[in-house]
Amino acid sequence: MNYAVQVVDPRALWQARANRRIELAPGNPTDHATVIKRNEYVTATYAEMYLRNPAIYKWAGMAALTSAAVGRGMYMMRGLRQSRMGSLLGLFGREVAAISRTLGVGNLAVFADIYWQHLAYEQAGIDELERIYSAGALNRGSSNPGARSSRAGARATRR
Repeated sequence: MNYAVQVVDPRALWQARANRRIELAPGNPTDHATVIKRNEYVTATYAEMYLRNPAIYKWAGMAALTSAAVGRGMYMMRGLRQSRMGSLLGLFGREVAAISRTLGVGNLAVFADIYWQHLAYEQAGIDELERIYSAGALNRGSSNPGARSSRAGARATRR
């Protein structure tokens, strides 16, 4: 009998958990309303992580404030597009739409890069990040929260 062994990518599992938190799935709509709603989820997710442990997740508090500012920018671009007032700022319709898209894409890209790593650290500890790194699924240049502190220091911050 031939049994196939399924190899599970630990990074993909954590990324999937993070994506579920912001209701992101392949094929999600990319219309403006959905992108703004996703920004609200990203902002709330950062804020919740910060509030769970402000001493460890100061970055998440700053990320929540930044993500909220990005959301305000998207709302402003929407208002400019609907009112056709962008020209008063020297922006044409396609530029307003491009700025709005860029804000949404950038906000999601930052979330996709960092949140899953901190979620993995929070729920499974530094050993999980080391396992992901050992599997070749984490670059040295990534925002690895454990890479900035010693192993002993990271263990001391566990609950």
